[in-house]
Formats: sequence, structure tokens, C-alpha cells
Amino acid sequence: MPNHVKNIIESSEVVIQSLLNDEGFVDFNNVLKMPEILENTASGSITPHAKGVFKGVITEEYLLKNEYTQKQVAEIMLSVQAKKETGYYNWYEWKIKNWDTKWNAYDQALEKNTPTSVTFDTAWAHPLKIIEALSLKFPDEKITAKFADEDLGSNCGTYTIQNGNMLEQDIAPSWSEQSEQDKKKWTAFAFKIKHPDEDPKEYGYDDNWDYIDD
Repeated sequence: MPNHVKNIIESSEVVIQSLLNDEGFVDFNNVLKMPEILENTASGSITPHAKGVFKGVITEEYLLKNEYTQKQVAEIMLSVQAKKETGYYNWYEWKIKNWDTKWNAYDQALEKNTPTSVTFDTAWAHPLKIIEALSLKFPDEKITAKFADEDLGSNCGTYTIQNGNMLEQDIAPSWSEQSEQDKKKWTAFAFKIKHPDEDPKEYGYDDNWDYIDD
């Protein structure tokens, strides 16, 4: 399972509403829509075979004669066609490149949303490319993002963007590059995003954000 990154996006109502699908959930396809052919592609072990077919090193006949199932061959050929049409073999490649994360937004608590803010999780990373593209769609609007990894103090930060340009940003350095004071600052920042209604002491932190190992 991935690390879950909590994201809070704040902007004008028109910007926030553009992120939402008909059920009120954030849907990255509203900003950067994944090509339909990629929806049923498979990632992983079939990709090297698809690359071989695409480059002309392997043929479909070869696959059928070498103990590949009809389903596997169909998946490989779909990946080849997807590459021809989109430049990507599968949904995973496309999403990482275009969304910065392998899944759409999830773990969305609609009761926490307002007309001008939404909260959701993403896998491993904050979807910066989505927010950049969103800001270009609404060049007159400012968008503020806050995000925090479940690995508190790492992979977190905040920024304000307008028309693709960063107006302000404060992003945590890698954990190994942080001073002790930085670690306390970013742990506190991340905790308030990940666990806004909970007591840090219940997670082992004292008032100075030192971790107390029982």
C-alpha cells in the first residue's frame, strides 16, 4: 500500500466546483482527462512484452505460440494500441506523468468540504501537475494547496499558485536535510493536516513536538 498524502485545496468557488464530479467528489479527469483507451490497460509484467511488439521485436503470433493466454495477448495488444494513440502503454504511466500520482483522489470526506475548499488523499505524492493545470484554466484565480504525508514531517508543505506561477511556497526539505527545529516545525504542520481533530499526545508527541518513545 502507498503512503497516503492528505491534500487541502482552497480557491474561489468556481475553481473548486470545477474539480467536482456530479456526485460532489474531486475527479482529476475534470482537469486532465485520461484517454479512454488507457482505462482497461494493465501495468506491470505485460509492459516489456508490449514494448517488444511496439518495437517490432516480438509478434502477436509469437506470443500466441509461447504459452501466453488469449487474455494476456489481448492485454499486450491493447497496450501497444494505447502507446500508438497516446504515447503511453498503460494507465499507470499516464497518471504518474500527468497527475503526479497513480490514482485519482480518494478518501474524500464531503462533510469537510466547503464551497471554497476540498480535502482528499492521494497515493505517495501531492498532485502538483493537477493544480498547475487547474491554475492555468483559471488564470485570474489564486489557488492555495496544503499537503502532508502520513510519514509526518516529510513530503509536506504549502504553496499559492496563480496562472501556473508560484506566488508563495514553503515545502519541507527531505527529512535527512532538516535540522531538529525543522523537524519539529514540519511534524507539527503535517499533524494538523493529517489529524486535525486529534491530540498529538495520543500519537506520542509532547508539547515541543518531541517524540516520546515508551
